[in-house]
Amino acid sequence: MRSVAFALLIAARIGGAPLSGAPPEQLGTIVFPNSGKPEAQHAFLRGVLLLHNFAYPEAAQSFIQAQQADPNFALAYWGEAMTYNHPIWYEIDANAA
Repeated sequence: MRSVAFALLIAARIGGAPLSGAPPEQLGTIVFPNSGKPEAQHAFLRGVLLLHNFAYPEAAQSFIQAQQADPNFALAYWGEAMTYNHPIWYEIDANAA
């Protein structure tokens, strides 16, 4: 029974549904000095936090937003590429990255 509940919880999280009773987003904090434009910082930092929370699709969206705010922001492209690398599951899509 416990494994079924855990599987449903993971499926809900992967599907993007918020966890019951959880705040909409608590990703932690990060200090990551970089050369991106100020208007790209929020999306980029959110992307890094999401990446480190294994929320790959959401992280990719944040990195793309950072790219749109600053098309010359190389780290935003790096971040998007990293969303295709899932080392815990031994999944790497080098072509997509």
